[in-house]
Amino acid sequence: MKPDPQQSPLIATMTGELFQPCRLYYAVSDVRAVEAAFSRLKCLDFDKSSHRWVWLFDNEARSLKFPKTYREIPAHLRPLVLGSFFKVSDQHIHLDVRSPERVVQAIQFFDKWIPRKAAMVTFVAIHNQLTRGDTSVPQNQFGDLFAAIPSSSSHFEEDVERISQMEPDQDKRLALIHALMEEQERGPYPITETLPLHFYEEGISQIQHVLSSRQMVAIQHDLGNTDYRPSDLIHESLGMTPKVPMRSPDGSVFVPKIRPAPDRDYPEPVSRLLTLGKPEASAPDEWFDYRGFGLTTDHIPALIQMATDQELNQSESDSQEVWATLHAWRALGQLGAADAVKPLFRFLASQDDDYDDWLLGELPEVCGLIGQPAIAVVADILRDNTRSTESQNLAATALGEIGRRHPVCREECIRVLTRQLEQPQANDPEFNAFLIEGLEQLKATESMEQIRQAFARNSVDISIMGDLEDVEVLMGVREERTTPRPRYDPFPDPPLEKRLPPMAAGSVVRPPKVGRNDPCPCGSGQKYKKCCLN
Repeated sequence: MKPDPQQSPLIATMTGELFQPCRLYYAVSDVRAVEAAFSRLKCLDFDKSSHRWVWLFDNEARSLKFPKTYREIPAHLRPLVLGSFFKVSDQHIHLDVRSPERVVQAIQFFDKWIPRKAAMVTFVAIHNQLTRGDTSVPQNQFGDLFAAIPSSSSHFEEDVERISQMEPDQDKRLALIHALMEEQERGPYPITETLPLHFYEEGISQIQHVLSSRQMVAIQHDLGNTDYRPSDLIHESLGMTPKVPMRSPDGSVFVPKIRPAPDRDYPEPVSRLLTLGKPEASAPDEWFDYRGFGLTTDHIPALIQMATDQELNQSESDSQEVWATLHAWRALGQLGAADAVKPLFRFLASQDDDYDDWLLGELPEVCGLIGQPAIAVVADILRDNTRSTESQNLAATALGEIGRRHPVCREECIRVLTRQLEQPQANDPEFNAFLIEGLEQLKATESMEQIRQAFARNSVDISIMGDLEDVEVLMGVREERTTPRPRYDPFPDPPLEKRLPPMAAGSVVRPPKVGRNDPCPCGSGQKYKKCCLN
């Protein structure tokens, strides 16, 4: 029978995903290097009472994409807890999170900060049930659900992949996969599974698919379709008739639709960017030299068009062309294209208030490459109070990057940032913190009077740069703190996560899709690229 949605609503996280506990396992080869990496991250805080490193939705992690963005979280609940790291031994640590979406975000986020020679993610455990309001929910630790050290309990996807690669004949291949599915379905569906990960060999897409399939099965089970299995999703993806069809909350069979990819028409050599695929996340000095393709200032208009191509940005997630916008804005930075700054900020603001992680991180770096010609445009954005706080924050960071990369521009950048900080109560406290961050990046000790004034008027969000003593230490005008650093409830575990309203009768629960602009298969209601893809 279906659960009564009026009496037992589904529980969701504070960032808007369905609550479905997961545990990520890391194999550690250098525990000191891991601890050093943790200490450098402002979004990690050590909780002595629980002997855990708490991962906060703040600082370096604030641009991570969830159904609810950082700005949509009420100020009194910030910073939210995204997960908790526990050290099992010098060889094993694990990260507990509350949703598969957080798993996907965590794998990619910590891969940027934890050296692979120090630790590598190896397994993920997932609880294959959704949680309703009348069910006991483990709030902080999932020790009752998952083992401390991983032991893989499922190799089904690996077996399917092995058959697909080894058997060239399509009919034989489908027959073998069908037989494997039949064997797999003889046993009961596991409440928890531990799955091996191959992130370093295959990237994040396969992990997204596997976790999304488990969540879709959990949704089907919650709707009363308890015979539904991951193998039924595989049947559908192979064009076979599933043993148990997917159903909507009203009981009707759901039939997914496939959208053809759009055509592209860009001149050479700009069109070559459509074929480069996903780049490395790296510092600007390590970016591919696009000028080697023959790109010159004559190609700036076409590159701006590509960098702000909404349709291109929404291409299929497994296509090479979906990354072309990123290559275009990197190329614009290398070409010193000041004309690109305003369109890129405008493009960022047009993203339905859901910002692209790559552009958030790289737009200031692109401005830094452009240098002095970008200052006037960025300064106008900084002063424009009709723009979003996110855009103004990025402008502040961009000025810091320009001044840092081009010492001849330092004084001008400091002057713009300081002037904006002179009336701190007219700004958003978060914006003031980013202004101070830009000044700190330039070690602008000449602006300490304005910085102290902003703190004195309680007009600075201290979750970003810390309090005044923290900033003074960073600026080099104070050797160390003289008072204990205040703690503003840095990891407030809510009594119970937000409860979702009942699923409306007739609404469609969509299966996993690879389309970057399609609804996310996790059931969040967001576009795939704005949820599990990032």
